Amino acid sequence: LSPQSRHSKGCAIDVGLLDVASGELVEMGTGWDAFTEKSHSAWGSGEVRVNRRRLQAPFVARGWRVAKTEWWHFDKEREGLVALDVPYGP
Repeated sequence: LSPQSRHSKGCAIDVGLLDVASGELVEMGTGWDAFTEKSHSAWGSGEVRVNRRRLQAPFVARGWRVAKTEWWHFDKEREGLVALDVPYGP
């Protein structure tokens, strides 16, 4: 656990898009956590660019920041939040 993690403070999220008709992930140009130039939120054209903007729009409209280097990462820092280490999973 990183005490500085926005994720552990509940003010960051990693998300993608799912096509509800097919149940498949929508084409975003890279997989999650790819960490290459192609992962940068402004990278891409055509279908990839449209999908990234579709993902970004509702977050930006509600004051979330789009990470420049990770198309899947959004955060909204809040003062006074404490990092938690809550186990999850099986």
